[in-house]
Amino acid sequence: MSDTPDIEIVDACEHNLRHLSAWIPRGSFSVVTGVSGSGKSTLAFDILFASGQRRYLDCVSAYARQFVQPQARPDVRELRGLPPTVAIEQRLSQGGWKSTVATVTEIHNDLRLLFLTLGEQCCPDCGVAVEKQSPEQIADRVVRRERGSEVALLARLVSGRKGTYPALAAWAAKRGHDRLRVDCRLILVGDAAQLPPVGLDCSPALSREYMEGFGGVRFSELTTVVRQAQESGILRNATMLRERISSGSGDEIFEDLKLDIRGFDDVERLSGGELIEMISDAYGRYGEDDTVILCRSNKRAIRYNLGIRATVLFKEERLVKGDKLMIVKNCYQFLEDVEDLDYIANGDIARLESIKHFEERYGLHFADAVLSFPDYGDIEVTAKLCLDTLESESASLTYEQQNALYNGVSADYADRGSKKKIWEAVREDRYFNALQVKHAEAITCHKSQGGQWRCVFIDCPFWQEGQTLDDLKWLYTALTRAVEKVYLVNFKDRFFE
Repeated sequence: MSDTPDIEIVDACEHNLRHLSAWIPRGSFSVVTGVSGSGKSTLAFDILFASGQRRYLDCVSAYARQFVQPQARPDVRELRGLPPTVAIEQRLSQGGWKSTVATVTEIHNDLRLLFLTLGEQCCPDCGVAVEKQSPEQIADRVVRRERGSEVALLARLVSGRKGTYPALAAWAAKRGHDRLRVDCRLILVGDAAQLPPVGLDCSPALSREYMEGFGGVRFSELTTVVRQAQESGILRNATMLRERISSGSGDEIFEDLKLDIRGFDDVERLSGGELIEMISDAYGRYGEDDTVILCRSNKRAIRYNLGIRATVLFKEERLVKGDKLMIVKNCYQFLEDVEDLDYIANGDIARLESIKHFEERYGLHFADAVLSFPDYGDIEVTAKLCLDTLESESASLTYEQQNALYNGVSADYADRGSKKKIWEAVREDRYFNALQVKHAEAITCHKSQGGQWRCVFIDCPFWQEGQTLDDLKWLYTALTRAVEKVYLVNFKDRFFE
């Protein structure tokens, strides 16, 4: 661009112009007026625009120049200080009220690309440059800035639509989400008498003392039970447990816990000798998908699953078609061709449709499988399975196993160069993201939260004389998973009136 402060035209003789010389200031808005035929359009289009276009074309390659029809050279002795030019033709229909020179001349996208590529994006409030960060950097910064406080990460599910969405709330609750923000209001949903998150004494989201620290919090309580019949043994005992939990301080030992099952057909005691027969009967009466055994630990759940598979379902192989499996860790892979499933959640139940290609890598065992998900209309997903969690006493892969898997997969991508590129490759790797699963005939009570079954077998975890408040919450959570029938397995006489 010339350093000349003005555009200088010397001796222009194009069309109606006769030896016109003029000076047009740069950086300002200039208007040319005159009677019809005095040469206004000639000056604007045939001299200024045509000369600017010819100068621009001189800067591009010969290959690109062949696609543009150049303007004729105007009859002017000298033209100095002319910057690149844009011309808007005189037409009646020229865009709408939001149109600008950039949109009408179609250079808007080019300008956006220019600013995106060469510009530096800054915060409009503090002026600090906005930089791209990896998910790990974002998480690290949040942890450092918000250390000692609770952080909520929210994802928008409904936007710009009216109506109510109870099914969406049920879907979120089933996956362990106890918070919904509706119309810019955060709604925390849960039952304070149920088991709190692992490692906590109570759920912060349901603590009045904790939540009142945010200010402007309103509390509401639903008191009508709709899952069980009003005069059921399940409801009677769940209500008793809830009252004991609400009145407890947290430190006391309950040595007088008594369950009332007299006169109720929906709650029944069961000894170990009757267990196999009654599980088989429940499978026939309620169906395998509507029957579950709830245990206190993964170790007990594994023993139940092995016993049920051998003596009730008569399955000798480790995995066979039709097996009911529970996902024990969130997974965001294997869904490229699946439209109705955003991610596979910890606690989702799946049915094994087929399995093949068993292999051992990174010290773990894998297979390719096709799974159907009953809660999502039996949608099918083809995925890699990690088989080592099937009989593991830990909730998912242990820290040592997960670390060995990460190191092994990372070594496969060592040729990618930088740590960032290696991590990006590992993050998308099928083995690193293999679905971690357990058999789902018997599960822990923590995993059952948010779900309901027509028939529930509750394995007694109480071997001490007195029960803690956590024990009562465990039993309350287990009881309230049932809709029609509860079997109390191996509960001693002292627990009954």
